[in-house]
Amino acid sequence: MRKRPAPALLFPGQGSQRPGMGRALLERHAEARAAVEEAGDAIGADLARLLRDGSMEELTRTEIAQPAILAVSVAMYRVYRGSLGGPPPGWLAGHSLGEFSALACAGALPLGDAARLVQARGRLMAEAARRQPGGMAAALGIAPERAEAICREIAADGRFGVVVPANYNAAAQTVLSGHFPALEEAARLVREAGGSTVRLAVGGAFHSPLMASAAAAFGEELSAARLGSPLLPVLSGVTGRRMPGSAAALAELLQRQLTAPVRWTAVMAKLAELGARAAVEAGPGAVLQRLAAGSGIRVLAMDEEAALGELEETLRRGRCLSYLEGCLAVAVGTRSEEDDLLVYRREVEAPYRELEQLLQAAEAEPSAPVDAARLEQAESLLGRLLAGKGLPEAERRERLSRLAAAHGRRPVEAEAR
Repeated sequence: MRKRPAPALLFPGQGSQRPGMGRALLERHAEARAAVEEAGDAIGADLARLLRDGSMEELTRTEIAQPAILAVSVAMYRVYRGSLGGPPPGWLAGHSLGEFSALACAGALPLGDAARLVQARGRLMAEAARRQPGGMAAALGIAPERAEAICREIAADGRFGVVVPANYNAAAQTVLSGHFPALEEAARLVREAGGSTVRLAVGGAFHSPLMASAAAAFGEELSAARLGSPLLPVLSGVTGRRMPGSAAALAELLQRQLTAPVRWTAVMAKLAELGARAAVEAGPGAVLQRLAAGSGIRVLAMDEEAALGELEETLRRGRCLSYLEGCLAVAVGTRSEEDDLLVYRREVEAPYRELEQLLQAAEAEPSAPVDAARLEQAESLLGRLLAGKGLPEAERRERLSRLAAAHGRRPVEAEAR
């Protein structure tokens, strides 16, 4: 039987911050508040207050933005896995800073260590930005190849300083990073090419050579962190491939990330190649949801009220479909002791076909909820089938109970009719 693909979990980076981010989830879920408190305690900051009352100016400061976004992202992931009952993600991926959120959620990095790392990362990036002032701007409406050509043209000119592609976000959105004069010249050339640019609310020329001093110093911070092998698969935005399992290789990748471009289009392409059809964005806003347009992957952002309600229903429906699939799996995996062919056809094959039809009907109505009556019917059919295979009553009850518990249900204790 085919396995239903689990959703991917995506974590946004710096630039997604805003006043009041994550407020609804933090108000409703104790596990979210506990995550924010844990991250704040690790760095000696009242993150709960910052999230509640911090101004946009305050939250734009790199050394504040990074731990704040991390805390909200991990808080949302814990709500997804806890209160919402979401399944373990098939893959995790983070956009720049979001990789630390992904690694914390994948079990490779304790939340306290992750908070201390991104605080240091933000501080080092801010120091590098003070030494070499610069910024970032999104080039819209032009292909990434044209953005690369513009950067090469400015480099060859030599008058404006450094500008490089920093984020390959989408087919028509490439973020450029570098010195301010170079960004202004890039904006002029982008307009000539038929596109436009938008300055980003960040405090430096991130993912560019201007961050070299930050990358060098960050290596020492990484060496002191309790970095381990991810327990869940995480994709790297530097390579577009799965992150390595060794701590040393992970640290090297996270250090290199500061000066390397984020290849987000490669990440989304890899997720699609791996069979992902749905993803959940855990973090402030819905930046990654918008970037997913045209990728073939449907992204629901937990920070949007309407999307959160839809996510809850999607997860509930997924559990129901998974339960129906589980019924079929138990049916197939149970050996039959029935020798009478006519009885076998009536008491085993017939209910199995009905179970298949229940699942097919549910899958044919993707927007319709799977009601409790259909699940009870499935349990009853499975009970009849197991009895038809000659399974003793105590074993039937035990298998039905185990299946129900695995899918968050209480068994109705169906018996053969």
